[in-house]
Amino acid sequence: MFSRPARYDWTQWDRESIAQMVSEVKDRIANQELTIDRFHTIMGNHLKRSMPVRVTKSREPQVSPTYAFVGGVYHTQHDIDRLKSIEVSFAYCPTDTSLCLTTRRFNRLCWRIADVILHEIIHMRQARKRKFKELPGYSSTAQSTKLREQQEYFGDSDEIDAYAFNMACELKDRFGDDMTQIVNYLNQEQKGKRRRSYDTWCSYLKTFNYDQNHRVVKKIKKRSIYYLSRSQVSKPFQPKDWIQR
Repeated sequence: MFSRPARYDWTQWDRESIAQMVSEVKDRIANQELTIDRFHTIMGNHLKRSMPVRVTKSREPQVSPTYAFVGGVYHTQHDIDRLKSIEVSFAYCPTDTSLCLTTRRFNRLCWRIADVILHEIIHMRQARKRKFKELPGYSSTAQSTKLREQQEYFGDSDEIDAYAFNMACELKDRFGDDMTQIVNYLNQEQKGKRRRSYDTWCSYLKTFNYDQNHRVVKKIKKRSIYYLSRSQVSKPFQPKDWIQR
C-alpha cells in the first residue's frame, strides 16, 4: 500500500494504460455471475493495489439493474493533508444481488474507469497548480432548483476543463482524427435526438437548454477542440506538470 500517496507519480498513467490496468481482472469478472460484494471486492482491491485511490460502494435507485455505475470525486482537503485524495465510486441497483458483465460491457467499464480517474487527476492538477485556492463558481439564474444546481455544477470552470477532456475522448473514439466530422457534429442541432447517456456534449447541451450560443456551451466546445488539436486525448497533462509532488 502507499503511505504517502500525495507524492505518487500520476504522470505514469494515460487513458490507455489505466484501461489496460483495469482489464487485468477480465478473466475474473467478464462473463461470470458474481455477487455484488464479490465483484466490488475484486475491482476495488485491484484498483487500490495499482494506484493510491479510495474505492467506495453504494446502492442508488437511479442505477439500472445489472449495471455498475462508476463515478469519482477529488477531495481537496485530503490532498492538502497528503492523504489519498481521488475516490472511485461504484453504485449499484438496490435490487441487484449479482452482476454478470459480458466481455463488451466489461471493456466499456474499463474505459469508463479510465475516464473517471483522469477527470479527477485533472481536478488534482487544477487545485495543486493554484496552491489549493478556491475560485468563484458559476452562478445560474434558472428558476428550477434542480436545473440551477445542474447548471452551476456543469458551468464551474474546473468542471468545464475536466469534462472537455472527457468530451474530446468521446469524440475521438467516435470519429477518430477526422476533425471535419467532429466540427460538423458539434455544430448540429441535437435537441430531440437520442444519444447515449454518457455523451458529455449532449449532457451540456441539455443542461443549458440546447443553446449553442450559451457561454458555458461555447467554452466546453472550444476546450474540447483544444485537447483534440494538441493530441492530448490520452494524457491531459505534461510530465511533472503539477501532479507529482
